[in-house]
Amino acid sequence: MTIESGTTSDRRNRIVIFLAMCVLFTAWFGLDGFIRYPAKNLKWARQNLAGIEGIPQPDSLKVNRKASLDGLKKVQPAMPLTKVKDLLGEPTFANATDCCYIGPAAYGWFSLRDDKIDEVKKVEMNSEPSESDIRMNRTIAGLMAVLAVATLVHLVRVLKRRVILDDSGLRIAGRQIGWDAMQALVTQDYARKGWIDLRYASDGATALVRLDSYAIDRFDEIVTEICRRKGFAPLVKSTDETATDRGTGG
Repeated sequence: MTIESGTTSDRRNRIVIFLAMCVLFTAWFGLDGFIRYPAKNLKWARQNLAGIEGIPQPDSLKVNRKASLDGLKKVQPAMPLTKVKDLLGEPTFANATDCCYIGPAAYGWFSLRDDKIDEVKKVEMNSEPSESDIRMNRTIAGLMAVLAVATLVHLVRVLKRRVILDDSGLRIAGRQIGWDAMQALVTQDYARKGWIDLRYASDGATALVRLDSYAIDRFDEIVTEICRRKGFAPLVKSTDETATDRGTGG
């Protein structure tokens, strides 16, 4: 006699649905924080930088992720362009007299003379989306990604988990419980919560291991066989069940 059981489809499906939600929210907030919002800001900034000679359309420009409002405000007249590049990287666009930086939510326009900043013409941040909006979306995306990975790991563990009842006893949660060690079924939570505890002898003391009908697909078969083999009273789910232990028989 061998009864081997994995998890229930209900438990598996709930974990899969939660995982799908985590992936969906990761993608949604990630797209906003890393792609949609910066692209929206790029178009807005390009409109405000139309006065720069030769500046291409948004499709030919790239967002400079280093160009935050705080960073752009550090650029001052007489600052060498090399120092600006050390601070912010390469300009989004530059010609002989002007350069600009377009970040995820802000932009800066600076005039040049002799490879130095001659004038700070414009430094502005978009209000919708703002840098805080982008930062919040990226943070949520990161947290949801971590949660998705943790849920995936949990799903794999749940799918690998097995409960086996055979002639040697019960193998569950890394424990091997022999038939002679089984003492009783504690059923007081079964009606309300759907689980029971198997009380057994362990190293001169007693211990409990949980049998959860939500987690064990062949729960009824396993419990029925334990009751039959040990002489425990059959398990009956009822709303008025008051028994704490079922059986101490053989």
